[in-house]
Amino acid sequence: MAEVAKRLSLPKSSLNHWVVAARKGKLTPVGKNQKPVSELEMELSKRSQQTEKVEKIGR
Repeated sequence: MAEVAKRLSLPKSSLNHWVVAARKGKLTPVGKNQKPVSELEMELSKRSQQTEKVEKIGR
């Protein structure tokens, strides 16, 4: 679970809480009415994160 949290850039405790809630059937359906993220939006998000990391290193 630690690796998954790291890949999602989430605290391990948050992911753990969600998993426990899902197993108990208490996880509410979030984003049910949202449109899927396009490949272009995913790529833009990835590049933005990479730019932030590079800018932090340059400081």
